[in-house]
Amino acid sequence: MFGTMPYILVFLFFVSPVESLTAEPLVLELGSPKYVFREKAERDLIQIGVAALPALRRGRQTDDAEISARCRRLLERYYQAKPSTYHRLPWIDMLPAGTREIQTQYLGLAGFWCNGCDWPNYREATRLFCRDLLEAGVKKELVIRMLDSMVKEEIEYRIKHGMAP
Repeated sequence: MFGTMPYILVFLFFVSPVESLTAEPLVLELGSPKYVFREKAERDLIQIGVAALPALRRGRQTDDAEISARCRRLLERYYQAKPSTYHRLPWIDMLPAGTREIQTQYLGLAGFWCNGCDWPNYREATRLFCRDLLEAGVKKELVIRMLDSMVKEEIEYRIKHGMAP
């Protein structure tokens, strides 16, 4: 899936998440019989951020339904990146030049569908791409910075072509 990743490395840097020693016990605490302890563990795992991801990935595989569900929800929350100043994800083709392979790959994953407005499959392709970047260890701040740059390109394109931003 990441065969085309070298193209995007032009403007993103990978990080190697260092697993926090406190994440594993907190994941186990997500299965506590006490609601208040489960909620506190969830808040603490959110605070730990990227360092908690390996423990959360392991936790979603557990047989404990509560731990698994909470880990899946926390991972999904982390993998949702949104631009900082725009109300929706930008089109995938707003990535910089030299990323055509990435665009094609993720458009294929998103499928071709259009409900008559605004090419939602291009936005879905962006969502899938961002999720993969985050899962690969790219810092969320860098993904958001990339999205903000793509938004700028999309707004310029929309204005140039008489579309509402």
